[in-house]
Amino acid sequence: MNGKKCGSALWGNHWYTVTNQIVSHSLLFSYDPSTDQWTAIADLNYSRSDATAVSHGGRIYVAGGVNDNTIESSVEVYCPVGDRWQLVKAMASPRASFSLASFDGRIWAMGGNDGEQRLSSCESLDPLTGVWRSEAPMMNGRSTFKAITFMGELYAIGGYNGQSPISTVEKYSPGSGHWRVVRHLRHDRSGMALLVLPNDFLPLKI
Repeated sequence: MNGKKCGSALWGNHWYTVTNQIVSHSLLFSYDPSTDQWTAIADLNYSRSDATAVSHGGRIYVAGGVNDNTIESSVEVYCPVGDRWQLVKAMASPRASFSLASFDGRIWAMGGNDGEQRLSSCESLDPLTGVWRSEAPMMNGRSTFKAITFMGELYAIGGYNGQSPISTVEKYSPGSGHWRVVRHLRHDRSGMALLVLPNDFLPLKI
């Protein structure tokens, strides 16, 4: 598989990765670990870099990113059964280098860059009605950060604030309806990878 990665998501037994071709279009690949093979599947409707992807309810969503010189607010959903992408209602704000998360039955879009500033704003999509709504903003504007869900809460970790990488971490609890700062990372980090592992995880010794 060649090309710059734009976003990835796990669905079923396959790993889906969107890559960016600078000239014409974006490609999406499906990886089957049982055969150790990558397979190209249907193209996105719009080429986009610095977008993000998430799996939710048996479908894969790709949103935002940069298309030529335009920052996108468009959202596409992929159904593996029909091998096709469909445009759904766009986000309220254009976003690049942001985070998507499947959280509390909705798809959350957080932070990023709208071409003018690093965003703290958040919005969420109800996949059943196709309607986006505003959510409580994060306490810090950030792009190229990671968002994860852990024990029923949503975390925004690290990133870039427009001037430098940051170490700040904040979390959102549905019960409180707002974000609060928790213990920072030990080092400033931007564009990093992040995983949630079970307590009984045993690292592979090579």
